[in-house]
Amino acid sequence: ESAARHHPRAVVQAFVAPLVHANATFGAQQCEVTSRVVKRSLQRSYVPDVLEALFASSAADRVIGSNAIAVRFVLDVLNLRAAMSDNAAAGVVAAIGAASGLEKNLKFSSLVFTFVSKYSQHAARHHDTLSRVVAGLQTFMRKAATSALKKLAAKVK
Repeated sequence: ESAARHHPRAVVQAFVAPLVHANATFGAQQCEVTSRVVKRSLQRSYVPDVLEALFASSAADRVIGSNAIAVRFVLDVLNLRAAMSDNAAAGVVAAIGAASGLEKNLKFSSLVFTFVSKYSQHAARHHDTLSRVVAGLQTFMRKAATSALKKLAAKVK
């Protein structure tokens, strides 16, 4: 945690991003440690760097995959409400759209809802993809996500 305070960019580039991008080995323990580092040790001003490192790359669509634990980490980061670039937002949508087997996962549904509601300026640009994902959700959060998308569509018009 000390390294995150003194060398935040290095921790993001050398620890957080590679660990999360190694989707197959990103388990509960790695999620817990990585979440703790991001939430407790990194200054809030570096959270956008985490989003960039995870989602503004060609590997963005593989960040979530079918890994429910990666969903938990991404949800933790999104709940920090950090600023997000257009590239990172497009990567988040690519990751959400490419996720498989998570339709019944409540955390995944919450992640979709969180992105639509807290990052609405970015979500509006990806309405079609997000609508397709929301239509496939099989949790009670589907209704909330659908409602948030409808509100978003009404604002855009």
